[in-house]
Parts: sequence; C-alpha cells; structure tokens
Amino acid sequence: MPLNATVYASQDTDVQSIKTAAGFFQYVYDHELDEDGETLGHGAVALDVLKGTTYGGSWNAVGTGTEMDGKGFASYTYIGSQTDATSIDNMMKALDILEECNRLRVQDGLPELMVSDLGMAVGMVNANWSAAYYRLTHMLQHAANANPYQQYCWAENIAMGYSSVDSAFGGWYWQ
Repeated sequence: MPLNATVYASQDTDVQSIKTAAGFFQYVYDHELDEDGETLGHGAVALDVLKGTTYGGSWNAVGTGTEMDGKGFASYTYIGSQTDATSIDNMMKALDILEECNRLRVQDGLPELMVSDLGMAVGMVNANWSAAYYRLTHMLQHAANANPYQQYCWAENIAMGYSSVDSAFGGWYWQ
C-alpha cells in the first residue's frame, strides 16, 4: 500500500486511541475488508509476527552462533513499552523517515517505496532483536544475519540510534 494510505483511517476516533503497532494492526484487521466483506488478514499476519506465532511459530525462529541462542526473535519485542519499536510514536517516526526517503527517491526519478503491515512488523521485530543484541554484546548485528530461516531478510539497513528524519538522513544521505 502507498505510504500515505498507511494512515487511511486517521480521521476515525478509534485510531486516535491506538498506542502500539499491535493496536494499529488489530485495527487494520478489524476494518480491512475485500469487496465481499471478507477480511484480508494483513493486520492479523503482522500481529502474529510481533507475537512470534505466524505459520506455526516459524517467525519465532532462534538465532545461531550468538549469545542469544534459544530465545525466539519475537521474545525481544515488548509491545506497549515506549522504548520498543512497536510503540506508536516509534512507528510514526519510522513512517516520517520513509516519507522523506520517498521524497528523495521521487526527486531522483525513482519510484516511491511501498509500506506493508507485514514489512513494518518484520522491521520492528528485527529492530528490537538488533537492539537487544547490541545491549548484550556492544556489537551491531542484523537480525537477518543471525536467523538461519531467512524469513526476516527484507533488505533492511540498520540505522541504530537514528530516530528522526534529520538524524537518519544526516547520517545516511546528506553527508
């Protein structure tokens, strides 16, 4: 879905009370219907990723070769914590960064990037895992590199510590 469509329900009063990405994905699941009135399920899949339950638990794969072996990737996600990637504030910051990225892409003659609920959920789980790994080892490690199942490989870049448009693009693009 296009980036600006991600907030398609921003006028709805139910949306104003959403505090986490999980709440947003639940809202999407409850309100996203096809032409026959059937749910499309996008929000449900994103919720499952955050909880580590998608496809019988395969999204909750464990890493290998790290001090974090034995714990599923989603176990480092704390839905509701303000410091977690799933907080609505952090989700909105990520969307602000993507909006600037798309502005620059269009300026350079490239197509805009698309946003999906599933892609956002995977990015959140990866960000939380990478942050936990850094706290434990003081080394950067991308979650996809430690995951033998490769379902977390979404061509992401680690931008650890960049939580605003200015800092992200100041560190990655403008300089």
